[in-house]
Formats: sequence, C-alpha cells, structure tokens
Amino acid sequence: MNENPSEPIGACLAAENGGFGDPKEKAKSETRDCLNNLVNDVEDFLDDYVERNQDDFDEFTDVDELNSS
Repeated sequence: MNENPSEPIGACLAAENGGFGDPKEKAKSETRDCLNNLVNDVEDFLDDYVERNQDDFDEFTDVDELNSS
C-alpha cells in the first residue's frame, strides 16, 4: 500500500481513492508541497552561494586576519 515510507499515509489513501475527497486535505497537501518546494529552492540557493563564495572564505585562516584586511 505505502511503497514510500516517507510519504504520508493520507496521500497514499487519496491516490488510491482517485484524489482528495476532502477540500481541507487537498489544501493541506498543496500547502505542504508548496512549502517543500520553497525549502528546496532556498537550500539550493544557499548551497550555490556557499560554493561560489567558498574561495573567499578559504583565503582567511584567522579571524584577526579577516578583520585587519
């Protein structure tokens, strides 16, 4: 029944029943999907930012050196 253990059981039941019968459940699912997408986008942005700027961080080995430059 639930092939993906991280997937909520409600989503599996809804899929088996051909969709969400309850508008509240549909709204919760859409909100959860939207928030998950947003979190993934922010995570990707931060990963890219750190990767692009890693060289700048590696140039300084000491906080005092960073402050004096």
